[in-house]
Amino acid sequence: MTDLTEKLKKGELSEGHYYIKTHGETNIDEYVQWYKDNEIPSEKSFVNFNVEQVLAPVPSYEEWKVKLEENTRLKELLKQARESVYVERANDNSLGDTIWNYTTKLINEINKALGEDK
Repeated sequence: MTDLTEKLKKGELSEGHYYIKTHGETNIDEYVQWYKDNEIPSEKSFVNFNVEQVLAPVPSYEEWKVKLEENTRLKELLKQARESVYVERANDNSLGDTIWNYTTKLINEINKALGEDK
């Protein structure tokens, strides 16, 4: 159970859009204050009443854009690191099997993180 799910159960969750899990699927839903007769505040709840878990708040567009830029920069750094490992492995003929296997595994993990695993 997440901290956000705990806050939901305690009635302490802030209004907003959240990633939620319901029926084993991840969706986006809105947690809002409901009103009776359009005047009297009622309970806060998600539009979907079958929420099993509150996973994370949906970021604003600005927050999302920053994360996207950070991810792009991290991918570029991973590509540079991968090239360095390739060069180091190719230039050192004295590598033992252990180091060769380690660098190969490292390259494979970098490829996987970049979505370029083969």
